[in-house]
Amino acid sequence: MNSINNEINLNMNEGKPLNYQVYFGADHGGWQLKNKLLAWLQSQPISGKNFACRDFGAYQFDLGDDYPEFGLEVARALASARATNTSDQDPTVWGVLLCRSGSGMAIVANRFKNVRAVVCRSLADVQHAREHNNANILVLEADHLDENKAREITRAFLQPYGIEESDKLRHRRRLAMFNELGESVKN
Repeated sequence: MNSINNEINLNMNEGKPLNYQVYFGADHGGWQLKNKLLAWLQSQPISGKNFACRDFGAYQFDLGDDYPEFGLEVARALASARATNTSDQDPTVWGVLLCRSGSGMAIVANRFKNVRAVVCRSLADVQHAREHNNANILVLEADHLDENKAREITRAFLQPYGIEESDKLRHRRRLAMFNELGESVKN
């Protein structure tokens, strides 16, 4: 894999650095849709927030590439960033992974502490993943989503979500249990 990561600064606000980042990665199965989402997000603030995107590849269509390579890079970078900001409120770093089915990318990404990757096929999936699981990596199945649906799901994923006060303790307990599982994984 090309070790150079392409960083695209999106929607610069009066030359000030952006506080929100999205890490993208895709294999050959999600390469085309990833590129379309990057171009779209470049011109779209979401909920008044501007994002800097970092592309972890694939940088060209290669039928022989392997999804774990790209999923690992995004998950490792997100885990590192989350280690310094573990707040459950308004995270500043997200990931978006794409492959044909989404499943393999989610499996790879979830091997890292502080990473919660979820395949989302609908807005209801997104809402549940963000509110209940504090998901921070969106995984899209490129074989089953057109560009408009992928945009809609991505936009929803990057929205701020709040957990009902009555549910906070229960969900935080579950997230803590999940994070403990990640202790045995080396980042």
